[in-house]
Amino acid sequence: MVSDNVRLSAREVRFIGALVGGASESDAAAVAGVSDRTARRWLVRPAVRQELARCSAAVLGEVSVRLVAVMSEAIDVLRSVMSDPAASAPARTSAARAVLEVGLRLAELVSLSDRVAVLEAHQEQERSSGDELLIGGLRGGDI
Repeated sequence: MVSDNVRLSAREVRFIGALVGGASESDAAAVAGVSDRTARRWLVRPAVRQELARCSAAVLGEVSVRLVAVMSEAIDVLRSVMSDPAASAPARTSAARAVLEVGLRLAELVSLSDRVAVLEAHQEQERSSGDELLIGGLRGGDI
């Protein structure tokens, strides 16, 4: 989130909105009424990058919710194709492969998410102890 003391201009907001909506840098610059050069300068500003990341995360969150809502139905379709003896062998194989691939990716993501949560908890514990890790795993008192 953009800090309170940094305000984005209306043009920057339009530029970010266009980018999040799928416009190219050049098209987003045109929407904002600025040159491509100005748009490139904006993209290196921390406040613009931060707001772009925040808006992108919000859109991804909304898409994720919608995707979760239809995943059950998709699995049911794949299951019915896999178990339908009247379906062609390639269709049944394709459905089975899709279920396996997505299942394995989901298991991997859950595992990574759990590992990241443990690392974040460990990092927060280190911060709260006032003994923050520096580069190379050294602690403040080690230097």
